[in-house]
Amino acid sequence: VKQKTALTIVRNFIKKQNLNNPYLTGPIWKLLNDENHQIKIDKEEALKIKDNWSKDLIGELQRELVNYQLYQMKLGNAPGLFRIIKDVFNNINEKPGYKLLDIGCTSGYYFEIINFYFPTIFKYSGCDYNPESVKLAKQYYPTANFFVDDLTKLSINDNEYDITFLSGVIEHVPEYIKGLNELCRVTKKYIVLHRIWLQDGPTTCSKGTQFFVPVIRNHYNKRDFFDILKKQSFIPIWESTMYDGNCKTYLLKRI
Repeated sequence: VKQKTALTIVRNFIKKQNLNNPYLTGPIWKLLNDENHQIKIDKEEALKIKDNWSKDLIGELQRELVNYQLYQMKLGNAPGLFRIIKDVFNNINEKPGYKLLDIGCTSGYYFEIINFYFPTIFKYSGCDYNPESVKLAKQYYPTANFFVDDLTKLSINDNEYDITFLSGVIEHVPEYIKGLNELCRVTKKYIVLHRIWLQDGPTTCSKGTQFFVPVIRNHYNKRDFFDILKKQSFIPIWESTMYDGNCKTYLLKRI
C-alpha cells in the first residue's frame, strides 16, 4: 500500500515540476522512501529478508527518480554517480566489443548511461532476481538482453563475460562470499563495483528500509573483502574518490 501511494504521489509531484531544475533528486528521493532507521542485525535475521528486493514495485519506484536523473544527464547535469561511469570505464583497456553483464540491473538504466558515455562500445546484458524489474527493463530497452538470475547462483558459464558490473548490489546480499565467488567465476577480465561501502573496521550488517521495504546493508571490512576477490585472482586497480560517506566505485582486474 505504501509503495502504491508513493508512486502516485511522486508522479503527481514530478508532473508539476520544471524538469530542467537540477535540484529535484533530494525531494524525489524523499517521496520514494521513509525515514530508514538502521538497526544492526545478524546473518540469520538478514537471510529472512534477503528476497525483499524482489518486491514488485521497487523497480517502478526507483525508475521515477532515474528518469529525472537521465534527463539531467542529457542536459549536461549528470549526477556524480553517473559521471563516475565515464571515469571507471576509461580505465578499461581494449574495450570495443567486450561483453558486459550488469548484475542487479533493476530497470536496466545503466544500459542507457553506459551507452551515453560509450556508444556501441560494449555488448550489454542485464540480469536481476526481480522478475518485475526485468520485465520493466525489457519495456524500456527492447533491443538489450535482460534475464532473471541470482548473483549467489548464476546460471552462466565460467568466464562468460569480459566485464561484470554491480551498482549498489553486493551490500544487500547476506551470502556475499558466495555472491563474490560467483561473480569471479563468470568474469573473464574486469569487475566494476559501483556504489559500495568498504571500511577499515569490522564488517557490519544493518537492517533499514528502501522503497518502503525492509532490506539489509552490509558495510564490509575493506581488506577482508578484497582478500576474497584476490583468492579468485582479481585485484583492485582503480578507485574513485568518496561521493557519499565512504561509498566509492572500484575497478578490479583478473591477474
